[in-house]
Amino acid sequence: MMCPRFILLVSLLSTICFLQTIAAPLPQRTRKTGKATATAQGAGTKTTSATDGSTVIDQQVVINGLNMRFKVSAPASELVGASGAAAGVGVNGTLGVNVLFHGDGGQSFFDFPNQGVRNGRMGVALLSPDPQRRWGGHDPTDRTGLVR
Repeated sequence: MMCPRFILLVSLLSTICFLQTIAAPLPQRTRKTGKATATAQGAGTKTTSATDGSTVIDQQVVINGLNMRFKVSAPASELVGASGAAAGVGVNGTLGVNVLFHGDGGQSFFDFPNQGVRNGRMGVALLSPDPQRRWGGHDPTDRTGLVR
């Protein structure tokens, strides 16, 4: 029988893999925003505390050549050991997932408004790998923000 934590991790990584296909950057790149440096700063794993006292894991992984940065906020007892948190491998988890896909620019990723545990769900946020911080890429000729 598979462990719920393993299933959660596989689900999260599957979601990230899926998102990289819709967030693949377009070839035209002329400028970088202030948030573009955040991906480089996100390398490695950072562990901090959420507003409710739970643990926040801020980590970056490379999937198909794209830097995917994410945050997970949950009690340390619910997180798997490779993150540096306290949970043991093979222990059944009890939480669902509340995933945030930030708007254009990525500010809500950094604000992380869904951090902590609410209604039995841990907070998760994903940062677009696009330098403009737009899911689906950026079209410099589009002034409406509707073309992706």
